[in-house]
Amino acid sequence: MTGIFRDYVIRGSYLHYYINEGTRSYSLVSKFDLQTGKGNPRMFTRLSNEFEFYSGALDYMRKVYFHADTSGDPFSDFVSQIPRWIKH
Repeated sequence: MTGIFRDYVIRGSYLHYYINEGTRSYSLVSKFDLQTGKGNPRMFTRLSNEFEFYSGALDYMRKVYFHADTSGDPFSDFVSQIPRWIKH
């Protein structure tokens, strides 16, 4: 929510809430993975610690890559670029 839908979150004054929840959620997943010996606790710890940064990066990507076409679809430009990123 805080990355791709940041404008909505800010308009509703939810940004602080979603950043806290995202940080807390990744921390809980990290602790769960650590306790069960499965998954990737280090990755989820990093996502938790740097959640606000990654959220900002997603917001930046949305602004740069998601442009509405004439139909108003904000994802059409992004989707049309995917084949260029895929290595064959």
